[in-house]
Amino acid sequence: MVLFALGLMCKPTLVTLPFVLLLLDYWPLRRFAIRSLTSKSSRAARNRLANRRDDNPTRGGPLSAKPIGYLLVEKIPFFVLSAASCLATLLAQEKAVMTIRQLKLGDRVGNAAVSYVTYLGQVIWPTGLAVFYPYPAGNLNIAQAILASLVLGIISVVFFLWRGKHPFLLIGWFWFLGMLVPMIGILQVGEQARADRYTYLSQIGLYFLATWGAMELFAGWRRGREALIAIALLIVTGLTAHSYVQTSYWQNSETLWRQTLAHTSNNYIAHNDLGKALMLKGQLDEAVVNFRKALEICVVCPDVHNNLGHALARQGNWADAITSYRAAMRTWISSPNAHNNNNLGISLAKVGKTDEAIEQFREALRIDADYQEAHCNLALLLLQLGQRDEAVAHLREASRLKPDDTKVKAQLRQLGVEK
Repeated sequence: MVLFALGLMCKPTLVTLPFVLLLLDYWPLRRFAIRSLTSKSSRAARNRLANRRDDNPTRGGPLSAKPIGYLLVEKIPFFVLSAASCLATLLAQEKAVMTIRQLKLGDRVGNAAVSYVTYLGQVIWPTGLAVFYPYPAGNLNIAQAILASLVLGIISVVFFLWRGKHPFLLIGWFWFLGMLVPMIGILQVGEQARADRYTYLSQIGLYFLATWGAMELFAGWRRGREALIAIALLIVTGLTAHSYVQTSYWQNSETLWRQTLAHTSNNYIAHNDLGKALMLKGQLDEAVVNFRKALEICVVCPDVHNNLGHALARQGNWADAITSYRAAMRTWISSPNAHNNNNLGISLAKVGKTDEAIEQFREALRIDADYQEAHCNLALLLLQLGQRDEAVAHLREASRLKPDDTKVKAQLRQLGVEK
């Protein structure tokens, strides 16, 4: 229980563990009591099962079998912790949860089916990985979703029919499907279609069925043990090499987002973040190109408009910067941003629109009264207009907010206000 609580605090994706424990009760622990066997042949089979002795301790015996009600009750503390973790996560992510109006249930179900099959394929052949996969909003391939659903259904039915002879297939498969339920997108949090990090725990189920499957497959081979060792070495060596290559993309933001764009399409987040990385390096032309590509995909993205304004301002293209900052403000209506008002004010001041610039600085301070840079910028314009007293008041407030700002202190000394 303590380890489970610690795990939930590290990663809420662990909430499905109680269901996994029930799967393991079914197999390999065989803790489910058999109550439905009533015929003579069935009773005989039950007696044989009870009298059987197995060298494998995970098989369990008649003393370990419990009614399903008992198995559920003993998991109640785990379910309580899971419920608490789900509630805490929903409260923390409330603003990021998409409503049915924003994203239709049909799109969510279709994307979930495609994501399951994609995750399965990436376990087998982990290529084309990216840090962010954009959601195909309005562009969900219906045929692809139907095909993915059929694949999942066929595998589930086959493994269910084989549950008597090969129970590990059903348990491993349900482990994979079940542990992904909270993150598969039925309850959509964020803008991603899927995320590789969601599969770390669910993949264990696939390794579970693959390991037991390989053992049974090679059990009758004369050199089965040696063959399994050779295959394992090849797999581990290949995955180690691929991991080395994959982690190299995390060298910096530029390499990470370029790799993401190479393996995804219509990814405005990748274009935006690549643009920011390039802007910090001074590659303004390429940064502007990426910001504009992001806006072609997402027109109502205030952060992208704002970043484009920054890049254009650094290029000295103040007129276009004003246009971008105003576009950011129009799309930022529900969450006013003082920084945007300040940046727009600077751009307006650069083209000589002093009155409008002052208005933007005042608005920035109305949103955030402790915005030190806006106090400084407003003071400079007020001095140009001869409004000395109000300018001094803003400079003093700026000095109070940032006492080590030597430029503000120098201005106050120049005005004869401070020594």
